[in-house]
Amino acid sequence: MWRLAWNNLRHDRIRLVVSIVGVSVAISLICIQGGMFVGAVETGARLPRRADADIWVMSEKTVTGEFSVPIPERKMYQALGVAGVERAGRLLVGQSIWRFSDGRQEPVFVIGCESEYDWLGTAAAFDPRILRDRAVLFDERESIRLGSAGRALRVGDIGEMKGFRAQVAGFVSDLNAFAPTPYVLCDHETARNYLGVADDQTTFVLVKCLPGADVNRVKAELQHRLTDVEVLTQNEFADRCWKYWVVNTGMGMALILSAALAFMVGTAVVGQTMLSSVLTKLREFATLKALGFGNGFVFGVVGLQTVIVALIGYALGMAATAAVAQWAGDLGNAVVIRTPPLLVWGMGPVAVMMSLMAGLAAAARAMLVPPAKVFR
Repeated sequence: MWRLAWNNLRHDRIRLVVSIVGVSVAISLICIQGGMFVGAVETGARLPRRADADIWVMSEKTVTGEFSVPIPERKMYQALGVAGVERAGRLLVGQSIWRFSDGRQEPVFVIGCESEYDWLGTAAAFDPRILRDRAVLFDERESIRLGSAGRALRVGDIGEMKGFRAQVAGFVSDLNAFAPTPYVLCDHETARNYLGVADDQTTFVLVKCLPGADVNRVKAELQHRLTDVEVLTQNEFADRCWKYWVVNTGMGMALILSAALAFMVGTAVVGQTMLSSVLTKLREFATLKALGFGNGFVFGVVGLQTVIVALIGYALGMAATAAVAQWAGDLGNAVVIRTPPLLVWGMGPVAVMMSLMAGLAAAARAMLVPPAKVFR
């Protein structure tokens, strides 16, 4: 049966190529859209996931880490008095304009973190030769996009925000923003100058619980003691952040609709070519029936043809997805495509299902052909 199915495909190479291209394009589009969705969820919650904090204290109804209003700095000291709290720190986040030495301007999200404790895991990235009070960090992906005159942004490059000088002191990995607006990381006190925030204000209070402490109990006690603020665990705030970017902005629905459209187009292309292939071989299928082979055998031959097309198309589609994901990463833009193993292996059954659905009409036509057709 396998040999017969393969020979049917091999002797009609043009239709075989068209079918494989249809499956591979559909699979690559679906996987890329799915990878962009996974990447969007990851980058949308990048800031809360990156921070070494169990609990976040913020202004009420804060929707994401990039958009919030300041809260009194004294909330940090109040948090330190709650049982189960090991340490607390300030995180200042806001928007500013980075002015390059060549006159260009770029909107940025400034993130100021206390240097007493490495909350974001970025301390090792700072070049010690650059003064701390003007040193800033960028994500390494931004170095290409923010470069100029044919070269990437480099350590030592000078910029300015709100009239205060800033110097690139290093680059970190996996801290790119969801939005095209890049993150600029610096010391908390330095960020005050770049954002123009009052001395007694901050944006978030990060809380690290003692080992073995009940995070939810500490959260409840913090919410009870701290007024006019909202207290969320790391997971709660991360979920809120990615849902804001992916769901509320409509991006998630756009990706889902694009993936569904790719599935339908791929199914239509494969179905049309498979039906055309069967129609040209009706006499051969009639011969099989005249020789005593039943409809089950005929259905199996057509089904195997679609499975072969699906497997070849799946392999080519995944190769194309890997190439696009690599290209997006090398380009250094805000697009992040993640292809976890579940997504990669899950595309195999999707490809087979799509091809089998497409081959139903062709299989039905082959099963309906009368054995007597061979004598006409």
